[in-house]
Amino acid sequence: KLGLKNIKAITDLEYTRARRVGESQMLNFGLGYRRIESELRGSNGYIDFDPEVRFQDALRGFAQDQIEFASLSSSLVLGTQIELSTLAGLEIQPNVRWLWTPDDQQTVWAAVSRAVRTPSLEEVDIVQRFDVTDTPFQRGSDDFHSEELLAYELGYRRPLGAHAFLDLATFYNQFDELQSIELDGNGIGFYDNQVEADAWGLEAALDFDPRSDWRVRTSYTFFEMDFEAEQGSFENVDDFVDTKDELVPRHRLALRSYYDLAEDWELDTGFYWTDEHSAWFFENPAYWRIDARLGWRPSERFEFSLGVQNAQRREH
Repeated sequence: KLGLKNIKAITDLEYTRARRVGESQMLNFGLGYRRIESELRGSNGYIDFDPEVRFQDALRGFAQDQIEFASLSSSLVLGTQIELSTLAGLEIQPNVRWLWTPDDQQTVWAAVSRAVRTPSLEEVDIVQRFDVTDTPFQRGSDDFHSEELLAYELGYRRPLGAHAFLDLATFYNQFDELQSIELDGNGIGFYDNQVEADAWGLEAALDFDPRSDWRVRTSYTFFEMDFEAEQGSFENVDDFVDTKDELVPRHRLALRSYYDLAEDWELDTGFYWTDEHSAWFFENPAYWRIDARLGWRPSERFEFSLGVQNAQRREH
């Protein structure tokens, strides 16, 4: 009822190549082209798309150079992707990654990356009405452009004995040009880019193998996010933008077990906990989620499995 998306045709072409430059460099590069022809029909005037038929073209080029510094026990990766598309225009997404292995037990890595989320057809073309005879209360905007992310990451890895492995990572993300809802002079809402945000946190993973036929994977994530809107943005009315801070859960836990019952039988289980995240009229209390899978592999060519996902609360 909210609209029908009909992808009529997708054309996707890509050329990639890798070559070694000297003894310490590996260069990867390529070109790509994609065309998507889509048709979005609305629902009897309540939700429409203007235009209904869209041709989206994207031409991209990418390159990545990995340089080894044997004397420093490290490697450096430099890369970028350049894309020219119908809805986003020209976007450049570079990244730099550094890896240091001071000994055979430890690894330190760091990265700085830029990424974008290009506009969707909803943000550009949608037209929404409360009644088919009403003027629109919400519309898309040709001026909506890509959301931007600048990400900083730092990580550390090392084994803990012969059967365990520790992985730690911290991150700080700067979001800019995020989606906002604004009002024009006639009181009609439209999509714009007047919100920014900072996010930071850490991830810790501990993997260990109690036995040769049993593997356990654990992880914990802490995530904090702070949204801000530009002065004069409609998002600042009644501190609406501040409520978005609570939409993302701060804490998440995961425990996964992979057990070989026999040579051709497997039992996999997962326990996941997510902290509460509630804002506006969304009420999401903290919850557990359980997944389980029983697999049988009678031969290398066949596998049968029976599983259950979200086996806890009906809401999940």
